[in-house]
Amino acid sequence: MRVTRKKTSLLCRKCKGLETKAQFEKIYEGKKDASILIIKCFPAYEECAQGKFFVSEAGRRFRFMFQQHVCPLEQCLIVPMIRCSSEPRLANVRKCSGGVELALKRERKVIICLGRLVLKHVFMRGATPPPLDILLGRITRMPEQKAAIITLPEVEDLLLVEQNPTDFRYNPAKELQMRSKQMNQGLLAVVKALEE
Repeated sequence: MRVTRKKTSLLCRKCKGLETKAQFEKIYEGKKDASILIIKCFPAYEECAQGKFFVSEAGRRFRFMFQQHVCPLEQCLIVPMIRCSSEPRLANVRKCSGGVELALKRERKVIICLGRLVLKHVFMRGATPPPLDILLGRITRMPEQKAAIITLPEVEDLLLVEQNPTDFRYNPAKELQMRSKQMNQGLLAVVKALEE
């Protein structure tokens, strides 16, 4: 579903610096009635340019891992919390969360929050969520939602961070291995929730 330029500008006109932001032209991607809803924070520049989610290097890695553990992403509904590369502040989320609100109206089996910021702004109304180490592999339940809510690390965390020359303890291979392990742990929780 594409949003026309006119509608997009009406939705986003209160946002400052709109001209400098890359904007995603879709409210969602995937099946409307999917049992799995994936809410990501905001689209990356590559995603805005190509009009498709998870096309960056980290996104392709996530797509592969998700397909290995759960199912192809085409069978899920993917919705961005914010439709541009804006700073994810609560005020922006309230103005731009139409796609998320529509997606949450349908009954889902599993809702995946990609990053703690999504859990914070969509379900906890700005309150600080627990650290990712505590959230990983656990199912969060909210009173207003029947679905199992699972928080995964942000997709961008699947890329290697450049080594700081002053940090001799940093090992890129071990860091990537740890991040992949965290993502796998979260995806296994998704599989478990689907089986319940």
